[in-house]
This record gives sequence, structure tokens and C-alpha cells, in this order.
Amino acid sequence: MNINKYYVIDGFVGEVVDLVARTCSCLVWQVDEVPCPHAIVSIWKRNLDPSNFTSYYYTNNALKANYDAVIYPLSNRTQWQTSEGSEEEVVLPPKFKRSAGRPRKQRILSSGE
Repeated sequence: MNINKYYVIDGFVGEVVDLVARTCSCLVWQVDEVPCPHAIVSIWKRNLDPSNFTSYYYTNNALKANYDAVIYPLSNRTQWQTSEGSEEEVVLPPKFKRSAGRPRKQRILSSGE
């Protein structure tokens, strides 16, 4: 096994964590771009900081960059850009059809209860 890969046991399941590629076999790290618990254990084992392994998009600098642009308010309604007929179009709620039969009095128990 590669020196940068770790095998982390979580209960009865083992996960493989690669710190260089920033991947975990549970796939949470790849999807969220935030280290999963398996990756955090591997990072702590190397005495590293988990915040260095998170995506740039979760940093304060990225948050500040999102709100850096100035948005100027429009002074009156004549400056608004709308599509044709959008002011007259009314959106109604979806139609609800009640199911047949008497309503249930007792909740459905889950499989663990």
C-alpha cells in the first residue's frame, strides 16, 4: 500500500483514505470537498491541520470574494428588465387530491421500533 494511503476502520467497515489525492472510499470527501471523519483521523495521525485539506470555496477569502462586487439598486420600476407578459402571469398552487379512505389514526412504525 502507498505511504500516503491509510486504512481506517469505522465500526465493521474499512475505508481507504489518500491524503495526496484527497480521496476516501466513502466518497464523502470527493462530493463535499470537506474531509470526512475517516480523512480527519488520517490527517490527525500525521499531525496536520484538517482545514488545509478543505476546498478553497469554504474559506473566508472565498466568502468575501462572493460579496465583493457592488450591487446598485434601481431607482424606479421603469428600469426593471422583465420578459413579455411576466407581470400578468399568475402562478397557482398545485391541485391537491385527498386520498380515498379514512385517515390513519396511528403512525407507521419504523423497522427499528
